[in-house]
Amino acid sequence: MAFKCLQEYSGTDVEPHDAYSIAEAERIWGTPLSPDMIPVGGVDLPGWTKACQYDPERPDLLEGEYRDRSLRYVGRFQLRMEDGSAVPVDALDAYYASHFIGGSGLIMYPNDTSRFRVPRLIAVPMDPSGYISR
Repeated sequence: MAFKCLQEYSGTDVEPHDAYSIAEAERIWGTPLSPDMIPVGGVDLPGWTKACQYDPERPDLLEGEYRDRSLRYVGRFQLRMEDGSAVPVDALDAYYASHFIGGSGLIMYPNDTSRFRVPRLIAVPMDPSGYISR
């Protein structure tokens, strides 16, 4: 079974991350970025992430990684709506990963920008031992 993963913003105002930022993040953490990581706004300038569902019984749980130049998290995430409402069944199809906020997690917005004032979806880190700071 193929599990869904966070998706990248497909808007036209996305600026690709420069080679220097990528090389710097790889140098700091001592490992290359996986080619399937997507760019997001970071705690320390650009960041990258990949997180996918891993349990068909719990589509609200993801497993993956976030990293930028000062913070790295490897572990599980739980999807939560900002307002406490139920996570939509199609959440990973309907939302894109925007940016990471330390202490909160990966902030996600709806792909349909005409949906005014829709609560954000947040992928909250679940493993305290998954954080690595420099």
